[in-house]
Amino acid sequence: MITPNDIATKDFKKVAVGYSPEEVDTFLDDIYEDYEKLYKESQKEKSKTEAVAEDTDRLKHLRISSACCFMQKSSCWTRARFWQKKKQRHRKQNKKQTSCGGVFLPWLVLYNAKIFRKGD
Repeated sequence: MITPNDIATKDFKKVAVGYSPEEVDTFLDDIYEDYEKLYKESQKEKSKTEAVAEDTDRLKHLRISSACCFMQKSSCWTRARFWQKKKQRHRKQNKKQTSCGGVFLPWLVLYNAKIFRKGD
């Protein structure tokens, strides 16, 4: 890309037949001023674009981090819910096995089995 400095320092060969050097210099000065304004605006826009790209990358990372955090929390919640349900099922099974004044049926069955074996 041509910079404003390139325009300001450009030299042309002098020939006997050609354009008026004063008119060319005046025209180049006008071009230099306009081009310098455009060049500066272009650099500002470029820096803005880079800043937006950095923000976008940061937000993408933040969104990914948030998603990972949510997945971890969800996983923890799922595990906690699993163990809670398992405890509830265990309590229900213990209630079903308990009868005869709080004696577990499996012990009662084993006890009865010993009595019947001794009596045989």
